Amino acid sequence: MDYKIICDFRETNKSLADAYFWYDDSKNHQFIKLRHIPVAQIANVSDHSFFGFLELASNNKGVKLKMFLDELSAFNCLEQF
Repeated sequence: MDYKIICDFRETNKSLADAYFWYDDSKNHQFIKLRHIPVAQIANVSDHSFFGFLELASNNKGVKLKMFLDELSAFNCLEQF
């Protein structure tokens, strides 16, 4: 697959608990196929720790995910894949 995804979370409010339950709910066949697609997340500045944790947890599960605080950095990262 030659897909790349950018998720913009700048206007959301999430918590570490949300990340835990997201992984718990996402152990399905489609999620396993998607883990090989590079993902850049544009984080909400006020939830920087949540997105840092999500990046770490994702990478530990084999997901190619990086966190950014702006669009330009996210686009530049995905160009490398």
